[in-house]
Amino acid sequence: MLAITVLIILSALLIIKWKQWYPYSIPLGIILGGLYYQLFYLLFTVGWVGLQGIIGLAIALVTGIILMIYYLVSKYIKGN
Repeated sequence: MLAITVLIILSALLIIKWKQWYPYSIPLGIILGGLYYQLFYLLFTVGWVGLQGIIGLAIALVTGIILMIYYLVSKYIKGN
């Protein structure tokens, strides 16, 4: 129950702050989607199938982090 509450609060915060956090809001949304994906698999599956949720979260985390690093580097290059 706590995990669902935290995810809903994070989703609401991301929706409210979407334009302020742009372009970082997109990777954060991808990571949040990965968390929802993992929660779905942990709630409704048992055994090795639950591993698919962890793999989905890992893919979302890697994608989100790569995008954030790309945005930071491109912002740094444009600043100089």
